[in-house]
Amino acid sequence: MRFDTARISSEAIPAGVVTVNDAMLAALYWRREPYAVFFPLGIALSWAGVGRWLVFAFANRPEDDLGVYIFHSITQIQGFLLCFAIGFLFTMIPRRTGTPPPATWEMVVALAAPIFTVVSAWQQWWMLSQVGWIVVCVLLVSFVAARF
Repeated sequence: MRFDTARISSEAIPAGVVTVNDAMLAALYWRREPYAVFFPLGIALSWAGVGRWLVFAFANRPEDDLGVYIFHSITQIQGFLLCFAIGFLFTMIPRRTGTPPPATWEMVVALAAPIFTVVSAWQQWWMLSQVGWIVVCVLLVSFVAARF
């Protein structure tokens, strides 16, 4: 069965919901479709958060008990969930508002910050791990504010 993609896309998406502009069309795929980068990164970071439990179980180090709980919560919230939120916001806001996609520097910072947070938390540098979280929060607020 063949699908008429022009008919499906014009019927499935109401007019004015998604706006495509020249900046969007000129952008590289990873900037035009940020979810394609952030969703897999989020999944990888979620496995890092769960994987620490495996290390804990096989290492049998009771003195590291509290560190596992803190690492897991930081990784799941500030790594996994944050990547999904960034991927959605960086993809949908430019389409909804007709504004340019995220700049290259915004993408690089947004990709590096969750990784920095998780690596810092793995090392149990709790305060340092929050720097990446704060940077991404400021970046997201400025990204959204500039486009509304």
